Amino acid sequence: MAEVKRIHIYVSGQVQGVFFRAYTKEKAEKLGLAGWVKNLPNGRVEAVFEGDSDQIDQMIAWCHQGSPGSKVKKVEVVEEIPQLPFSSHRNKHVRDDSTGLKSLPVESSRGAEKKLKRFEIRR
Repeated sequence: MAEVKRIHIYVSGQVQGVFFRAYTKEKAEKLGLAGWVKNLPNGRVEAVFEGDSDQIDQMIAWCHQGSPGSKVKKVEVVEEIPQLPFSSHRNKHVRDDSTGLKSLPVESSRGAEKKLKRFEIRR
């Protein structure tokens, strides 16, 4: 099984009122990703994608392009801990300023967010 990856993404530019969310949902579903997408009051679009790392990379590339009517100016990507039940990722990473990156058991993060099962547009 390929590595499971989860990203939280923020897209800036002309990305509202141009069907960006609908195209994002369509692309994510074609790639077999779980997650959600929504408009933010500040004009950006926020999304979470989870699934195979190769498909996640394709989704990030698509977000830089956007929907046909959009004009993407900036894409911010934050990698998060996978939440899907089939996740092969067994450690939670936290930053420790004195020693760098440490690993902790994933149980501390399970259940923190509703499990992603499909892709949805949120309001």
